[in-house]
Amino acid sequence: MQCAGCHGDTYGVFSDVPTQLLNVARIPGLRFVEPFDPQGSYLWHKLAGTHREVGGTGGRMPQGGPFLTEAELDLMELWILQGAAPLDEFVD
Repeated sequence: MQCAGCHGDTYGVFSDVPTQLLNVARIPGLRFVEPFDPQGSYLWHKLAGTHREVGGTGGRMPQGGPFLTEAELDLMELWILQGAAPLDEFVD
């Protein structure tokens, strides 16, 4: 995707980010990534541009675009639906 350019230094080894993001609350009642539930995942809303509808702030990610394509959003949704496993375990 297009995350590592901004988030790589913040989170260290970028391939470990999904594990670090699980169960990290960002807004009341909504976790950053809720395994098996894209609509319950703030990350999904930030990428889809629906974050303000669920009480989020800021802009859509990636900041300044280009935003994810429908195919990339579908892949992110599938990853969350399959349990948000670490990227090296993800099978499409």
